Amino acid sequence: MLLTSVRNEAAVVAQAVRSVRGQTVKPRRGIIVDDGSSDDTASVLRRETSGCEFIQLLFRPPHSGFGYDRKVAALCQALDAAKDVHYEFIGNLDGDLRLPPDYFERLLGEFAANPKLGVAGGVILDPGETRPWRLASPTEVSGGAQMFRRECFERIGGYLPIPEGGEDALACVMARMAGFETRSYESLRIEHLKSRNAAFGGLLKREWQLGLRDHAMGVDPLFELAKCVVRIANKPWILGSLARALAYMFYTIQGRRRVVPNEVVAFMRAEQRRRLKAVALSVVTRYAGGKAVQHAG
Repeated sequence: MLLTSVRNEAAVVAQAVRSVRGQTVKPRRGIIVDDGSSDDTASVLRRETSGCEFIQLLFRPPHSGFGYDRKVAALCQALDAAKDVHYEFIGNLDGDLRLPPDYFERLLGEFAANPKLGVAGGVILDPGETRPWRLASPTEVSGGAQMFRRECFERIGGYLPIPEGGEDALACVMARMAGFETRSYESLRIEHLKSRNAAFGGLLKREWQLGLRDHAMGVDPLFELAKCVVRIANKPWILGSLARALAYMFYTIQGRRRVVPNEVVAFMRAEQRRRLKAVALSVVTRYAGGKAVQHAG
C-alpha cells in the first residue's frame, strides 16, 4: 500500500503519479491526500488518476498553517481509509518525486531477501545532480520515499506528529529500537522534481529550519556540531552551517518543548555517539598508518 500527502504540488505531481502508475509492480492501493491545496493540485490529481482503479483521492479543506504534524495527520487519514486493504508493506511517497519503473519491484526484492529489514528506500537526486544525494549513513532512509514492513510500522506506532519535522528519521530510529534493520540503497535512484529547499524560501532559511528540527528530534549536541562542521563546504558556504548551529543552540537555550519520548532520544543519541567514536577511530587509525608509512619510507 502507498500513502501520499501533497499540498500545492500542481507543477510536479502529475509526473509523480505517472511514475507510480507505470510501475512494474503496482501497489494494491495508493491513497493520495490533497492537504488543502490552494493551486490546481486537486484538478491535476483528478485528471492523472482518472480510470486508475488502485489510486484513491482524499481532500482536506484549505488552510494557511504549515507543520510536519499536518503531513502526519494526512497520512493517518489515508491509512484509516485503507482499513479494508490487505497488505504486507506500506510506503510513504512525496508528491514531488519520480520513481524508476522497477522501483517497487526491486525494493520488495530487498525485503524478501532480508526478513529483518523493517524500513528501506532509495536515494534522491535533486535537480541538476549527477550522482545520488548521500545520506549520512546507509541506515538512514529518506522520508520522501520510505517503505515499511507492516509489522515494523505497527510496532513503532507509525510516524510521530512532530511540528518541526524529523518524523521520518525518528521512524528509522524507532524501527532499530524495535529490533528491525533500516537501509537505503544507492542503486535505487529517485528523481526530485524541484529544489529541496523550495518550501522554505532560501538556503539559509532551510538550514535554520534544519537546526530547529534537530533540536526538536533531540539530536546529540556533539553530533549536531560534527554535522555543522562537515557541511561548512556546502552552499551557502559557512553561513549555512552557522545558521543551522545557531538555530539548534537558540532553541536549546530557549528550552523549547519536545514531543519525542525520552527513551527514543536516549537511543538515538547513543547511536550517534557510537558513530562519532567510529569516525574518530577511523581518522586516528588512518593518520597513524600514514605516519608509519612515512617513517618506513
